[in-house]
Amino acid sequence: MKKHIFFLLLIVSSVVFAQEADDKAKWSVRESANNKSGNSQDVLTSFYQLAMKNLFGDSRTLEFQSSLFAIQAKADTSIWIDTAYLKRTFARNFVVGINMSVDSNFKFEKNTLQLKYAIINNRDKTVFDFAKTLGSLTQAINYAKRDALTKYIASGKNLTDEQNDYFNSDKNVNYETLPAEFRIILEEEFRKNPILKEVSPRDYMKIVHERYNIASNIIANKALWTIEAKF
Repeated sequence: MKKHIFFLLLIVSSVVFAQEADDKAKWSVRESANNKSGNSQDVLTSFYQLAMKNLFGDSRTLEFQSSLFAIQAKADTSIWIDTAYLKRTFARNFVVGINMSVDSNFKFEKNTLQLKYAIINNRDKTVFDFAKTLGSLTQAINYAKRDALTKYIASGKNLTDEQNDYFNSDKNVNYETLPAEFRIILEEEFRKNPILKEVSPRDYMKIVHERYNIASNIIANKALWTIEAKF
């Protein structure tokens, strides 16, 4: 609760100082197709960023940046549910940034309020339908694993938790950890599926990752237009 109040005070103070500033707001529109990383996070912020710079120098700076969605999610975590998340297009693409500077005596020097919105954002991986690229492959792999495991259990055996971890992409389990008999069944199920003819159970994760990277590169080159205002 204290954090929310602190951030709210920062935003309010930024607006007040912005109203007192002599310079008019400077607006800019940016097309980001040529950004080095090709990532929407080059322009948009999907999480809190709070930093203090030059703490022992003559001019100390506090920088805060966050998407409106990230701020809302602190108060209501249910908006991370996919259906709610997809509905909040504006909040996901709207960013608030505040820079506040004080001198060595902690006297206020200057304040900047930055507002940023993506008019077009086709680079957001969180809403991209990867099923078009990976759907048939991952579905075929899941069917092959399911059928192989069903046959293996029918023979009166089962995999241990450690052996099951081979199918967890977050774990680094060697293929030989799987029982030899199960590997034979699994390889047979892979060969039976026309989508998996060229895929080995030993290397299937590598192929999935390659397909994901291809899709990610496609997204990285899609259009991203933002409009900014600094006060």
